[in-house]
Amino acid sequence: MIHRYEIGDLAHTHIGDTASLALMLEKGKIFYQNYAKHVVDNAKALAGTMIENGLTVYFQSSHQVWIDCGNINITEAINECF
Repeated sequence: MIHRYEIGDLAHTHIGDTASLALMLEKGKIFYQNYAKHVVDNAKALAGTMIENGLTVYFQSSHQVWIDCGNINITEAINECF
């Protein structure tokens, strides 16, 4: 036997959640593109400062910065960059 569910049978239909997400994505389209660009620019600036201060940076092409933590006091080394 197939049971047909009615709206009242479900605890939450997510209609409001889905509509909110759709509106947020549509309204934020321009904002998120700019935000993503700034995040990458900031990561590249941080990587550049780390390189200038003697840290070895392996990767800096996205929002991530990969550094060699080897035998250095990483907290002290990063604090010197600021």
